[in-house]
Amino acid sequence: MRARKMLALQWEDIDFGRNEIHISRTLSHMHSKNIVTTPKSINSNRHVTINAKLAEILKFEWRVSKSY
Repeated sequence: MRARKMLALQWEDIDFGRNEIHISRTLSHMHSKNIVTTPKSINSNRHVTINAKLAEILKFEWRVSKSY
């Protein structure tokens, strides 16, 4: 996964039940600002399977972020 796609991820993009991340956005730089946009091609929208360890780490971080 490319860095700009990772930077555009949001918690709702992660499906902990299926251990998947849904890629549907990318970070773009326009007019001296970073904005979140849709990917250039329809094929860029996809699901990426994550392993159990990464899912565990992300779930922990999600819980921590919800406590603030």
